[in-house]
Amino acid sequence: MRLHHARAGWKRALPGTASMSARCVTPSARATLARRPFPCYHPAWPATVRPRLGPQAPARGPPPTPCACYRHASRRRPAVLQAMFQSSMAILRSPRVETFEAHERDDLKSATIYVAVAALISGVLGAITYRVHLPYLQEQAAQMQEQFGGDNPFGQMMAAMSQQAAPSMLGGAVSNVITTLIGFFIFLGLAYLLGRGFGGTGVFGELAYDISLFYAPLSVAGAILNLIGIGPLACLTGLGGLALFFYQLFLTYVGIQSGLNLPKDKALWVVILLGVIGIVVITMFAAAVAAFLVLVGLASGAAGAATP
Repeated sequence: MRLHHARAGWKRALPGTASMSARCVTPSARATLARRPFPCYHPAWPATVRPRLGPQAPARGPPPTPCACYRHASRRRPAVLQAMFQSSMAILRSPRVETFEAHERDDLKSATIYVAVAALISGVLGAITYRVHLPYLQEQAAQMQEQFGGDNPFGQMMAAMSQQAAPSMLGGAVSNVITTLIGFFIFLGLAYLLGRGFGGTGVFGELAYDISLFYAPLSVAGAILNLIGIGPLACLTGLGGLALFFYQLFLTYVGIQSGLNLPKDKALWVVILLGVIGIVVITMFAAAVAAFLVLVGLASGAAGAATP
């Protein structure tokens, strides 16, 4: 794509972009460019590329608007999800701040759609996983009840889980999309507030876009590991899930550096604080579940003692 500057009368092209005839720039666009001493730009270009296109915008007047070429170029752009998937593969292959910066965009809508599609796929895989693992759950419940007796609360919980109807594909996918998006935005909100508290200058849309580029594909990879993690493969998939967790933790650290424009030490503190908050929430949830199981066991024991 060629950039046209009406005042200076020169043309310039970025490496790797398609050339475009000058006739795509309308007279109104030429007049707009003539009033501003810098070239027009394409909105799809990463933010790290735009500052190299020319001098910074002057203090007077609004920033330059996208040139008229954008209408024609947008028709030839790849689909948003396809472009994001390509960015994800680049980040997973080279998890560095420079890679994140090269693919970074302030696009909260695309990040939300990308995560929702990944959650939809993970939900379908989760429903399939439940159907595949159901016989194993029933066998484990029978063994626990036989070993510890029918009054064992853990055995009762396993039996209740094994007797539940398998979730439908659509229901599991929709519920997973809702819960994933809620958790995703809660995490983003906490990370953004902590990052701004440490002096970060990034915007929320850039942070969401950076995090979504690795969160979406890794969530699908985790769902695939859960699907095949049965029988002799359970140990291997468990190790794979642990490695996936630490890799996602490292990518979160790098993504926070890029999305919030933080140095390494401050980004590390943000990740540590997020981990502490997560541990506290998980501990409270586990304590609530344990208290519920104890109450169920006491209630069942009292009912058994009252029966003549």
